Amino acid sequence: MIGRTALITGASGGLGREFARLFATEGFDVALVSRTGAALENLAQELETRQRVAAHVLPIDLSHPGAASALVAELGLRGVSADVLVNGASPRRQGVFVRAREAEVLEFLQVNLATLAHLTRLVLPGMIERGWGRIVNFTSADALRLGSQRALSRAADAFVLSFSLALADELRGTGVRATAVCLPSELVAPSAQGALEARTPVPSAELAEVAAWGFAAVRRGRPLAARGLRWQARAVRTRVLPTSAAARAAARHLP
Repeated sequence: MIGRTALITGASGGLGREFARLFATEGFDVALVSRTGAALENLAQELETRQRVAAHVLPIDLSHPGAASALVAELGLRGVSADVLVNGASPRRQGVFVRAREAEVLEFLQVNLATLAHLTRLVLPGMIERGWGRIVNFTSADALRLGSQRALSRAADAFVLSFSLALADELRGTGVRATAVCLPSELVAPSAQGALEARTPVPSAELAEVAAWGFAAVRRGRPLAARGLRWQARAVRTRVLPTSAAARAAARHLP
């Protein structure tokens, strides 16, 4: 993998940071993106020292409408092309929709839908031209079940899952693969810092284990990786059962 670069948003902490470490271990250079530059600098120094890879620090706020274009333009100025895109950035998960602040709703939609899709669209042509690439999208298990509460977050999770699966199908035969890494919602949730992090502190060893599991699925090019047997079963129901049957099955497990 020498000479290839992994572009990772939400790299300042959580699974984004762990994926950066895993790609660097495989010999990838890394382009690290987050709002918080200090955390990125520390990670970049760690990876350059331990793994002897190039680490580019890109403190960019992806909630701005032009952020994806600005990010790719900056990579171009540095002579860097993204061979892997890990979409790990996301603002804090939303609660009851009608109570959410308008600014937070717009920011959430921009990062989770618009910027994610725009950034993917910008890097895909180069991957296809080179005949190899990986798109990695983090989502939560809420994408695999129907239910009330967190309407906006559930909708975003469903979008990321559907987008990833459809994209994986569109990319057949190109050498580029898309994977939705679907994690239990009780384990992880997007933080305000722009990375998938735990609602309650998760031991670093456990976080590293989860990241290694997701990374293995990405290496195999699987379109969907669901953590745990229960969620794997729900993933199957979601993909093969009629909507009404899937909804009834999901309703039995609502909190």
